[in-house]
Amino acid sequence: MPPTPLFVATVTVGQWPEAFALDPADGSVFVANGGSSNVTVLARSTLLPHATVPVGRYPTSASYDAAAAEVFVTDLAAASVTVIGAANDTVVRTVPVGGGPDALAVAPGTGDVYVANGGSSNLTVLGPSGAVVDRAIGVGRNPVALAIGGPGGDLFVANAGSGNVTVVALPSDRVVANITTGADPDALAIDAASGVLLVANGGSGTVSVVNLSADAVASTVRVGCTPAALAAVGTNGTAFVANAGGSNVTEIDDRSGAATLSIPVGPGPDALALDTAAGSLLVATRGDRTVRAVGLTSATVVGTATVGSDPTALLFDPTTGLLFVADTACSTVSVVQVSPSVPGTGGGSGGSHGAGGPPGAGFLGLPGYTAIAALSSGGLVAGGIALVLWAHRRRPW
Repeated sequence: MPPTPLFVATVTVGQWPEAFALDPADGSVFVANGGSSNVTVLARSTLLPHATVPVGRYPTSASYDAAAAEVFVTDLAAASVTVIGAANDTVVRTVPVGGGPDALAVAPGTGDVYVANGGSSNLTVLGPSGAVVDRAIGVGRNPVALAIGGPGGDLFVANAGSGNVTVVALPSDRVVANITTGADPDALAIDAASGVLLVANGGSGTVSVVNLSADAVASTVRVGCTPAALAAVGTNGTAFVANAGGSNVTEIDDRSGAATLSIPVGPGPDALALDTAAGSLLVATRGDRTVRAVGLTSATVVGTATVGSDPTALLFDPTTGLLFVADTACSTVSVVQVSPSVPGTGGGSGGSHGAGGPPGAGFLGLPGYTAIAALSSGGLVAGGIALVLWAHRRRPW
């Protein structure tokens, strides 16, 4: 069978896009544009901008709350969180939080939203209604990444400035542990099947493997230069770390706590996404403006695509088989078709942003698109569960 043809298209968004959120119900993609202080909403039916929503200054992260049908956006320079109603793409409220909010997470049990305030070294907790539940849970210096999970459904906070991870019990919001890791921890991933938390220590070139039952480091794995993003497969104890200061991705056995393979990719790998159904790891490399697909079985690059300048964040939509790439330096989003069929046809739910998928033979005929490159690979299909992580840029705290 010949390799599946894939291609890349670009759509103009706001200035300095660097974070995504996905509404899985109707496939809308929310793009946080740090430089223009707004959020661009892309519709599934056309992949063109459906709305542009003004938010606070320098939005850096976004998260979709399915229960409330709302998108929460951290406004780094405004010390606030903007809440967008997904039904009509309008701001429903703006909530003051701590200084330099740079990451957030929605608790699945309560709907509470936890905001990491890098500038004030604490967390703000917002209730489902947007009211402030707790204004200042003390954590370490410069919290930059959050993860929720483990046996107790705890919240884990990576504190880049103090070299540790704070564990917050939910829903009591009580700090129960502070775990020393390596220098500058700035990315987290939970492998529930292995019972571990993975911590990328950008300043020490290591990954800490934390036993979630004991809240203690079980092993420290030497990886490449400046590890910046993580992805855990979740079924076989395999995890991957992108080494942004080099040109490789390290494969880790998180059960034994050992690095098992170094996979050559391009210069500056800084963001990862997984399509587990297809058995593919997607890697964005900033140094050569490229997205690479790595086969999880072969551990080799099976396809490449050129994207825009400075790709810093990835979002994979398993329903459509599309990969969204934030091209931060050129204010665009590259859309890579990784499904062998036209995304959305014969499937995809409707909603306020359109029903189904683009008609006709692909997206090249849609207005507002520019084809950049073609990607060929037989190893990519739609239908996997996406795990999307990206490294946070360094903030001047």
